[in-house]
Amino acid sequence: RVKCYLDLAQLEVLQGTLDEARRLFETGAAHGGHSDATYVQAWVRFEKRHGNENRTRELFRASVDLSPQDPRVWLQWGMWERSRDRVEAARACFSRGVKHTSGNAFLWQAWAVLEAYTAQNVESARRLFVKGTKACPEDAPLWMEWALMEQSKGEGAQRARQLFEQGSHIQPPHVPLFSAWARLEESHGNLEKAAELDKQLSEIEAMQRGVFRGTP
Repeated sequence: RVKCYLDLAQLEVLQGTLDEARRLFETGAAHGGHSDATYVQAWVRFEKRHGNENRTRELFRASVDLSPQDPRVWLQWGMWERSRDRVEAARACFSRGVKHTSGNAFLWQAWAVLEAYTAQNVESARRLFVKGTKACPEDAPLWMEWALMEQSKGEGAQRARQLFEQGSHIQPPHVPLFSAWARLEESHGNLEKAAELDKQLSEIEAMQRGVFRGTP
């Protein structure tokens, strides 16, 4: 029955009748949807786009109460708070999220990026990158993001190189990491190293295209 309300509400959204969609979400919640994680998350997405902040926040709270181990909900809530310049609220979401799901690299990265670029607290960001890469050592994008932070706001090119190097050994290779590393070397006049990385990058891309197409 809850699914019927959800389907009807989404149909009303497609038709642009948002008040009716909201009425259906509310009715469905009263008939059991309030305890259904999928239902509440769909309602959150609706209110994020069409509702007010207070209602959206209430639904995010309900959603994490239903699914505290789901990192996607913590991440979405934190990113939404960040988009409204609510740094403390976003920080609280990411902090609570990693306590429940410490092995999720997206949460560590989002929190570290918040500290580095929004809160302008590089030391806090660095501590989070250290913790994140310990919890998720095989996540190349996390190593890359740390390297980019050190390159632009932290300890500079040499530290960034070390972090790019660390991430470059992870399989499968992360194409953006090699590209960012090559551009770092190029910007510092290390053209031979940049060319070597570009060559590796081309080989990785060719290999990945072959795997995607199913060629030997």
